[in-house]
Amino acid sequence: KEVYNEETRTIEVPIELIEGGTNYQIVYDVYINEKALEDKGKDIHNTIEVEGKNPDGSPTKVKEETVLPEGGEEIKLADPKPEKNVNVENKTKPGEEPKKGDELVYTVEIKNTQENSEWKEAVIEEEIPEGVELIGETIEIEYPDGHKETVKISEVYDEETRTLRIPVGDLYGNESVKIRYNVRVLRESQDRR
Repeated sequence: KEVYNEETRTIEVPIELIEGGTNYQIVYDVYINEKALEDKGKDIHNTIEVEGKNPDGSPTKVKEETVLPEGGEEIKLADPKPEKNVNVENKTKPGEEPKKGDELVYTVEIKNTQENSEWKEAVIEEEIPEGVELIGETIEIEYPDGHKETVKISEVYDEETRTLRIPVGDLYGNESVKIRYNVRVLRESQDRR
């Protein structure tokens, strides 16, 4: 039997008779949705109301009770599940194996694959292989909303460790950020990924 009214957001369970010394439990699972995160006015309190009649037909008086699940005072986002993908294209000779002197385009994407989560202060780190050199002066960053920015290579590249380190801000569930940069092949048969 259907006991949940989606319009009023109430569960109503009729019980014909509760004899003395007996009790009933209603157990149900809920999912905390994005409304509890987006609107601080939407909390996760549950209000329980019990009503019925005494043997003489008069109404049974039961105090209304509002309960909050343990830890429900502050709704927090879930932990993130980071994922990283790297794609390399030969800009000089598309579709061909890279040769010395070819220009390659690297696209590095990081994504938070966990719904209703937050990856705070995400950073893309990439070690540039010995067999290539960075070319150009900037790196393109594409943010979750689609807008693009550039950052100077000199500000995010450590020549000694050959490492790019690019802060990209916070990533919420299913959001991703991409960076693109170009390199030139110095030596063949070098692992470029």
